[in-house]
Parts: sequence; structure tokens; C-alpha cells
Amino acid sequence: AVGAKENIRRVTQQLGVPVELAKTPAMNAIFRDSLMRFSNVCNGCFKAIYTLSMRRAHDLGIPIIVTGLSRGQMFETRLTEEMFRDGRHSPDEVDAAVLAARKVYHRVSDEVTRSLNASLFEDDEIFEAIQFVDFFRYVDVGLDEMYSYLRQRVTWVRPEDTGRSTNCLINDLGIHIHQQERGYHNYALPYSWDVRLGHKTREEALEELDDDIDEMYIEETLEAIGYDDQNVSAGTGQTSLEAFVVASEAISEADVLRELGERLPPYLIPTHLHQVDSIPLLPSGKVDEEALRSQIYGRQTDTPFREPEGPVEEFLTHVWQLELGLERVGADDDFFELGGTSLGAMQVMLQLCREFDLDLPLETMFSHSSLGRLAKAAEDRILADAAELAEGGSQRRAEEVEPPS
Repeated sequence: AVGAKENIRRVTQQLGVPVELAKTPAMNAIFRDSLMRFSNVCNGCFKAIYTLSMRRAHDLGIPIIVTGLSRGQMFETRLTEEMFRDGRHSPDEVDAAVLAARKVYHRVSDEVTRSLNASLFEDDEIFEAIQFVDFFRYVDVGLDEMYSYLRQRVTWVRPEDTGRSTNCLINDLGIHIHQQERGYHNYALPYSWDVRLGHKTREEALEELDDDIDEMYIEETLEAIGYDDQNVSAGTGQTSLEAFVVASEAISEADVLRELGERLPPYLIPTHLHQVDSIPLLPSGKVDEEALRSQIYGRQTDTPFREPEGPVEEFLTHVWQLELGLERVGADDDFFELGGTSLGAMQVMLQLCREFDLDLPLETMFSHSSLGRLAKAAEDRILADAAELAEGGSQRRAEEVEPPS
């Protein structure tokens, strides 16, 4: 995008700061993976940008990174109205949840962690050394006012060669795929925040979401990155192509996927790879899927599959099944290893707190990501609340029977 690069050149020149443009040959694979997982290009793109920029900032000793994310969007975690229900309005709580989500986000295995060096994020120290300022979260101005300020003060010009985005034309590809596979515009949520904040009217937002997409460009770009949208279930947007590998010793997921990439078309590259002891068969000769999945659960936790017990674990099992689209969830399973996202984790926490009338921090699930540990944290809070209530009742009764002096 020539226009976007020209903006970068003019602004950095005016500020008198050096500029570096990072790139990776893995971007096509990252775009494919993002489309397969989320039906957009933004999730993979953002994670690649964060990974490369944090690594470079660490090398240079830079302590702060300023981002320009869309309103209502924080990497793959988005602000939703549910996040502020039940009286949750504390900026500190939201920031704590965002930081916890950021740690999980950088550690989830995907094409970015496979293709780029993500070892930096294995230690929490990096998240303390480098802080983020998500610019739009702290500035409450209208869009026209922002554009006017940029034109007058930093000679920023909205590019004419990037479609809706001010940075990249491939975003049109994500818009098209998201509408095709999930049935709605992937900018609907951040634009809804513009409406809520009074920066746009609902009519203006809907008009702006009516994109003029170049179908030929979409087809050419899909072919260029190796993504076959005909192999995605229409309307669901959920693809979970899994591979099961039998090996006598531990294998590298990245090595296997690289080998498969040399032999198979992109749409046949699995999203998830599982090493199992054997492929169990039914008497008919077909794969015994239930037994196969039991192997996966056991390997994830190094313990046999454990059935959920008690009201909290059973409630969470039902919620996880719906959120993750799984038929079976064990008490020792990890939400993120099963494919859960940071946004999904927050939704689970909100449902848990509402069901049992709890006031647990949103970030609890990021530090208690197995079903059993999360249930234990909730049960401990339930007992603590009950004890506090009982102590308060005893105190009031003592005051009532105390004779007057």
C-alpha cells in the first residue's frame, strides 16, 4: 500500500525518528491460518506485528509501544457490552484482564508461533518490560475531528489504495471471507462502539459497512496466499481440520506441518496436530473417534480422562462445550489447548459469575485455564462469600442481644 507507506515516511520525518519496516516470508501462511481460524486476516496480522515489534523493542530497550487499534478492539480480544455488565466498570480490572489475555494470546500455538521466534513470550518478564498504549482506548474524539487533526498537524492523508483500511488492501479479503463464512461484517463490532460513543450515527456506520469489494481481486489474492474458501463449511466459519500422528517418540509439530506443506495443498494442512499412541478402530474397521479423542485428553494432561463432578464443574462443562463446539470436555482439560480464545474466556467468566452470583476478576480464567482449577477458584469464592455472610449475621445477632449499658 503506497499511500500507507507515504504516511509513515512523512510522519516519521516530521517527528525526527527513525523508521524500520519489518517483514517475514511466512505472511501467506499466517494469513491462511488466520482465515481458517477466525475468517479474517486481522488476527494473524496483528499477532505477527506484535511479535516482530515486541522482539525489536526488546532488542533496542524500548519500554513503550503505542498502537492504533480500532475502537473496541484489542488484538483478538474485543470489548463487548457483556464485559461491563454486573457493575464491572473498573479500568484497572479491564487492564488486568487485557494483560492476562495478552500473555495467553502470545503463547497459543498457531502459524505465528510456528513461523516466528516466539520464545520471548515464555517468560512474564517481557510483559513487564514493555508496556502498551492502545491509543483509541484513551482518546474520546469524533472521527472527523481526528482526521482533521491528522491532516493539519502531521500531514497524514487517508490512502486511496487500501480500501476500508488505512494500512492494507488485503483487509478487503478478510471482510469478504468473514461475510461469506460467518454471515456478518467483521467491522460490525468496532463500528458499533463508534455508534455507542457518539462518533457516528447508526446510519453512517451501516453506510460505511456497505463495501464495494472487487471479486476478481479477492480470487487472485486467495490464490496467491494458497487459501481455498470452497473447503470451508458455508455459514459456520469454523474449520477444525485435525491430524492424528502415531510416532514412537516425541515429534515437532512445526516439522510435521512443514513436511505436509510440501506434499499437500494449503486447505488440507491441519489446524490442530495430535500425537497419539495408536489409531483405535471399531469392529467395522472405521476409526473409533470417541476412543481417539480420549487419547487426546489423556495426553494433554498426562492423566486419564476425568469426568466433571459437582455443580460448578458440570456447569462449566456445558458452557465450554457450547463455546468450543465440542461434545466432550474433561475436568482436567485446558480451555486454550482446546482452541479457546481470550474473548471466549471472558464470556465464560461472565457466565460463571452470573450463574453463581460471584465477583471474580475477569483475568481469573487466564491463570486457572483448566476446567477443574477454574471450578476450584469459583468454589473457594463461594465458600468465602458464605463464611463472610455468616460472620456478618453472627455479628448482627450479637449486637441485638447485647444488653444496654
